[in-house]
Amino acid sequence: MLKELIKTQVSTKEIAFKPGGDPVAFEVSVLNHSTQFATFQLEILAAGVDEVDHHWYRLSPEVCSKTPPGDRTVFQVKILTNPIPGFVGQVNLTVRVFSLDLATETKQSIRLTLEQGSEAVPLVVDLLLNKIQTYSGDLIELLVRTDNPGQVPVRATLRLHGLAPEWFAHGVEQTIQVQPGRTLESIFLCQPPVETAQSQVYPFQVEAEIENGVSSSDSGTLEILPTGAADFRCTVRQQKIPLHFLEFFQRTGTATYRLELENATNVSQDAHIEVDSGFVTSDEIEVLPKLAELHPYETQQFQLIVKKRRSWIGRTQSGMLSVRAVCSDARIRTQNELQALELKVAPMISVWWLSAIAFFTIPVPLWISSCYNPHNPRCGHSGAVASVQFNGTAEQAISGSTDQSLRRWLTAGFFNPLVSQEMGIVSKTSQAVRVIRYQPIDNNRIAAGLENGEIQLINLLKQNSAPDSIFRLGAGDRVFDLRFSNDSQYLFSGHGSGAVAQWKLSSASLNTKPEQTLTVNFAVSALALVGDQQLAIAGRFNRLELWNWSRKQHKPIRYPVAGGQNQYIQSLASAKAKPNLMASADNQGTITLWNLKECLDSQQPCQVIEQWSDGHGGQPVRSVALSPNGCYLASAGADGTAKLWALSPNGHRAEHPDSGKVIQKSLRSNAGIESVDVAIVKDQVLVLSGGADTQVQMDQVNRFKNLECDRD
Repeated sequence: MLKELIKTQVSTKEIAFKPGGDPVAFEVSVLNHSTQFATFQLEILAAGVDEVDHHWYRLSPEVCSKTPPGDRTVFQVKILTNPIPGFVGQVNLTVRVFSLDLATETKQSIRLTLEQGSEAVPLVVDLLLNKIQTYSGDLIELLVRTDNPGQVPVRATLRLHGLAPEWFAHGVEQTIQVQPGRTLESIFLCQPPVETAQSQVYPFQVEAEIENGVSSSDSGTLEILPTGAADFRCTVRQQKIPLHFLEFFQRTGTATYRLELENATNVSQDAHIEVDSGFVTSDEIEVLPKLAELHPYETQQFQLIVKKRRSWIGRTQSGMLSVRAVCSDARIRTQNELQALELKVAPMISVWWLSAIAFFTIPVPLWISSCYNPHNPRCGHSGAVASVQFNGTAEQAISGSTDQSLRRWLTAGFFNPLVSQEMGIVSKTSQAVRVIRYQPIDNNRIAAGLENGEIQLINLLKQNSAPDSIFRLGAGDRVFDLRFSNDSQYLFSGHGSGAVAQWKLSSASLNTKPEQTLTVNFAVSALALVGDQQLAIAGRFNRLELWNWSRKQHKPIRYPVAGGQNQYIQSLASAKAKPNLMASADNQGTITLWNLKECLDSQQPCQVIEQWSDGHGGQPVRSVALSPNGCYLASAGADGTAKLWALSPNGHRAEHPDSGKVIQKSLRSNAGIESVDVAIVKDQVLVLSGGADTQVQMDQVNRFKNLECDRD
């Protein structure tokens, strides 16, 4: 029979305890029945209580010293609190005595009777959602459930730690009272502010503290998701070397571009600038600072410094630099992240200087003063040019002006110094001309809309310049835009009164009354044919509508820029080969590209493909025009420039180094360009414009290389 090495005796088998009252105690006597010295340890285990939880009782001593064989150690056990908070009844306790020296243990059982106590037990706190994701500015609810496992009502303070108190309009503390055995749910309303709440994970804790100091808690995390976008800008995209007269004799010149990156997000991030160019080498480029740390809603200025060595003799060299803003956080979108910059480098000695004497020996002054010079301000219109348009083949163009005249122009004359571009006055009117349009079929008639509300139809084949017919919707109801239907059967007119009229045209007779009239509640400033048989109508208050004239139905289109009484959509344009593609421009400087496919014959919203407002320095955009194939967009603005933009097959702006370049400039400072048109002839893109400087200008550029949209 094996010898028992440890003998244990408990002073009592039953004990009663009232939580909140005086502690109760019992003794455990341990006899070393072995033949060696040994230490003993003791622990009390309660049924249903974690074995590592010993806070509810106290031992004395905690570990006995070395006990010789046959000697005895007495442990005193004192019960301090309820091992099972809130429980009333009997609990079986196990007294476990063990010795590491003897590698053995013994167990004794005691029955503990727990009586109804008077003390408050700790509350059980539980966050119903421990991991929360939200955006700054959103209002969220932090739900807290509090259980009272005790037998008496508990009054406690519920308190949040770890989150900024100013995020909580109703505070981070609540006083609650939980009845015995009941559960209470509490709500903390949290709204992280847009301006200061950065995107990151915020750990927090909710604590319930009872008045006597007993507390319990639960933890969670609040993640603020990234919002906003970065905006990359370059105010002056074209620089030249030398920039000043003092640098004229320096062999190496310097050009500085000022770049700006606005971190309009709630994310701190690092940013740098990448430059790609075949015109300058990496050794000739310096970006300061090389790396910038952008805090939320902070704007960083960069300088791109280009040092370029000038040639001794030759022509001015021109090259492009592709500049990209790179942000460290891939979750953040960068608007206008790619900027195309132009650098012009003049030689030390220009070929123009060498040939200056030769120029003065030929009758250059005579040519400059003649109307063969397309920039001679004494020729052409004497008032602001309000409207221009190419004919179908782009061999000719028409213009209308506030000088009460309509003129025809020969395209070849703008590019051949020996050919006059002026073909003469088509008609003299009694009022300023607001808009002119070629009839699409044969181009043998034009329609002109006048300041007094008259619409004149003029036959270009007749020697007499008098109009064939005059339409008038109402006296003084100014005509702001005209559009022929594609089959030339109808003419549409848009008026300042908000009326849009459909006039039926016939070779036998011309009606003096409109076929039908649509009245909208805004002044109409722009029209465009879209889809099959629909008319886009735009004007004051940034209002935009679609009119299906065959079905006699019309509906509004939501314009993404809010409009007041001084805000106008000033121009609409569509592409003949892509009737669902439309461009619009407004006097806030915004250019918008639209895909109307889904909304023409359904209630689906019209899709905005792309929108930008930095094309003309934030100044009003007076006119836009799309090439017939929908691959090029021309724009003209109050800043006195006309620009040409490259488009992708789906209607977005294409990332092309020549896109967005200035094609024409007004010849007079502070004179805007009012009207623009664009055409494609063989390998050239022609841009026609007219403006407040009284000039009609025409320029041509090569069709953009590697433009996916423009492939024959």
